[in-house]
Amino acid sequence: MSRSGVTKSEISELLSASGRVPKRSLGQNFLVDQNYAKKIASIAAGDGGPVAEIGPGIGSLTVFLAERCARVTAVEKDQEIASLLTRVLEARGITNVEVIVADALEVDWSGLLAGRGIRRVAGNLPYNVSVPIIMKLVDDGAGIDGMAFLLQREVAERLAARPGARESSAASLKLQLRFAASIATGVPATVFMPVPNVASAVLELRADSRYLGRYGREAVDAAVGAARTAFAHRRQMLRRTLSDARLAAALAESGVEETRRPESLTIEEWLAIGVALTGKERDHA
Repeated sequence: MSRSGVTKSEISELLSASGRVPKRSLGQNFLVDQNYAKKIASIAAGDGGPVAEIGPGIGSLTVFLAERCARVTAVEKDQEIASLLTRVLEARGITNVEVIVADALEVDWSGLLAGRGIRRVAGNLPYNVSVPIIMKLVDDGAGIDGMAFLLQREVAERLAARPGARESSAASLKLQLRFAASIATGVPATVFMPVPNVASAVLELRADSRYLGRYGREAVDAAVGAARTAFAHRRQMLRRTLSDARLAAALAESGVEETRRPESLTIEEWLAIGVALTGKERDHA
């Protein structure tokens, strides 16, 4: 094999030789288009420092990240697929990739990233667990400068939706209180094997500390908690969803009208509720 991208035929041969088929339960849709793999790697690589990759599969993205980044720490849940990835890397003489067999939902990301000096995370995330993985990184991954994930397009658009937009959610609020989110590029279903039933997109996240810096962690966390309660019944008015005494009092103090629905609130309005809940004064500096 040459020091090139991983081709569809190569992935097919490796899977066939090992008696494997992609596991639907693990969301295994392998990226087989080298042009898209290069494009995604260029978005994810940032300044070329060390990067963590989640769900590397058989290395479609990994080989291009390895060219652009000082080191790649690839976290793969499937032991057999991780073994195939190692073969792909060895065949190309790639030595700056560490393969870790682990479930991304169980990894201590704070320890892993800090211990390796990693400030960027990327990956082709399984559709069924993409949001929980991203939320875990938001919770655990202090010090992350940026992330880039290949996701189901609908999920990427929801996470990138600004609070106040119809597609917004508690998850998009939580994410955007810490990161600026945008869709970097669309990705058609035809570049995967097997071909999924949905289109994909690359969600790019850049660290944004302005809200934490201005309001503080307690108010930010309280805002997210209130949003989670309200969005559990997103079509109902806030006076129904934030009806317990503490939440109702905070809603009244915030100045947000109780007849509003959660999807209509801006980041600043959620934060006003968070400030009221915590009793913390907003920093006007």
